[in-house]
Amino acid sequence: MTTAAKKPSSYRKPMRICFIESMPSQIIFMTLGGPYLTGYLLYLGASSLEVGIASAIPALTNVMQLLAALAMQYFTNRKLVMVLFGSIHRVMWVSTGLVPFLFPEDVRVTAYLLMMLVAYISNGIAGVFWSSLVADYVPPRLTGRYFGLRNAVMYTVGSAALFVSGLLLDGYGESIGYSIIYIICAVAMVVDITLLSLHPNVEFVKSQEADPGKRFMKPMRDAAFFRTSLFIAIFLFFYGAVVPFYNYLMLDVLMIRYSWVSVITIIHYVAMIIAYYVWGRLNDRYSTRQLLLWALPFIGLSSLAWGLIGWVPVLPLMMLIHILLGIGLGGYNLLNFTFVIGDTPKSDRPMYIGVFTALTGLTTFAGSTAGGVLFDWLATMSTKLQLYGMTLSIGLVLVLMMAIWGKRVFGASWTVARQRARTVGRPGRGG
Repeated sequence: MTTAAKKPSSYRKPMRICFIESMPSQIIFMTLGGPYLTGYLLYLGASSLEVGIASAIPALTNVMQLLAALAMQYFTNRKLVMVLFGSIHRVMWVSTGLVPFLFPEDVRVTAYLLMMLVAYISNGIAGVFWSSLVADYVPPRLTGRYFGLRNAVMYTVGSAALFVSGLLLDGYGESIGYSIIYIICAVAMVVDITLLSLHPNVEFVKSQEADPGKRFMKPMRDAAFFRTSLFIAIFLFFYGAVVPFYNYLMLDVLMIRYSWVSVITIIHYVAMIIAYYVWGRLNDRYSTRQLLLWALPFIGLSSLAWGLIGWVPVLPLMMLIHILLGIGLGGYNLLNFTFVIGDTPKSDRPMYIGVFTALTGLTTFAGSTAGGVLFDWLATMSTKLQLYGMTLSIGLVLVLMMAIWGKRVFGASWTVARQRARTVGRPGRGG
């Protein structure tokens, strides 16, 4: 990073832009994704397998970040690439609202999935350029606190949009409700692209390794980084097999109304908002690996809690499940980002980001696809197997993974946390 980029007058303005830009972006993400992604696909006539494929597309297209990381050595204008492909992502995803008007009924789901694929390929490319750029102008000492607060605020805005969307769908029905939602997202898209274009274009520090093959192998040879990344990737395979289907189970199996699903989802995001802030503050005191050890078990517990159906009223139980999930995902979403930008050398950071997101993206995609096939198959047998069999089995695997291998992989203790160094990164690491 240049000297100018380190001065408070230089980094405060781009940090404000990044903070504000997250809000319209999150409105699009939370109203077109989450429960309403599932709802919209079911409205178009999708099966549980097709819902699983749609849920897996964002993870699969993260593989593009690996290619983008390699290309960054040659296309060093990170802002241009970020704005170009970020705009394609937003325009294409918002355009899925036109599917019912442009395509016959029998190909609508296929058309949606293809448009979503193009959108997320673009997002995968933009994502690594965005991560690399932001990591260069947010001071390391502020990373955890800043992104914890940023994520908390953007999820607050997104939750409000989600609640309004639920009221629109219940009040006007799916046809008119989704039309209004997509119009709101179109406005948010214009604002978001405008704000993206205001990001600074911080000078890129190239890797000292000129050989693309050797650059690719650097993260693989970093034993601590690769071991942790591989463990998280395996964890996300099992996560992908069940967690993306929580909304499917609520809407299509338990037949919970949209308004209640929106309330449950908002409770989930409130838990995540609080978790973002708390995990961010804790990240100022404890290492990222320590906090990952504490955060990930909550995701497994949320899956195990489905076993209480029949013992606890459905709506309170769904709220409990999504509170646990919010605590876990709030920690993971924040900490996986600080992990790849904080525990990696600056000049090779794009490749570390690319390897991490490609690896975790592939396993999440595989898990979601496998989960879609299994849920489709179990639907022909018994809804109880969908509600209990899948959720309990996967939840048990996730909890056991953390209990047996968590301490060894993350190099941390359940009860004693190591103090985090004031300078981000591991000892002896440099740019």
